[in-house]
Amino acid sequence: FRGTLRYYGFSKLMNVFAQMGLFNDSSSVGATWCDLMDHLARDKSSSNLDEFLLSCASSNQKLANQAKDCLQWLDMIGNSSVSHPESVRNSFCNVLENKLTLEDHERDMVLMHTGVEASFEDGTLEKHQSSFQIYGDENMTAMCKTVGYPAALATDLMLGGTLSDRKGLLLPTAKD
Repeated sequence: FRGTLRYYGFSKLMNVFAQMGLFNDSSSVGATWCDLMDHLARDKSSSNLDEFLLSCASSNQKLANQAKDCLQWLDMIGNSSVSHPESVRNSFCNVLENKLTLEDHERDMVLMHTGVEASFEDGTLEKHQSSFQIYGDENMTAMCKTVGYPAALATDLMLGGTLSDRKGLLLPTAKD
């Protein structure tokens, strides 16, 4: 299971975790998250966690604080055990999976709002907006639906030969 959680600032926070080395497939040094964080910090010439986070957040103190708050919430700063000593990435994913898994009574939701503006040579301007909302249910998450259905449709079109004469990125502008 690999999931996604997206909100304002998500990409910046994930980048801090990537800079920390949490997406690396290297072996964990130490049996606890505290040991691992100390090792990762030393690898980046940082003497403590706060300095390490600030370095990984490109000296953005607010972002470093957000990353630390998140790591505390995930219980990755204390002495909890690293679940997969052979892989930092698998251990991190395991923490996320355990902490972020939906309970039986919960469901997810995808909200998307897109705005497109186009200006033309004659000086006119067109604005179009589209909003979308979908909920997960007991059978499938909303994220699964919004990713899986389009991928399944594209696969069906490709395997059925409908797109055999087309290559690359296809925009939804043609009638077929």
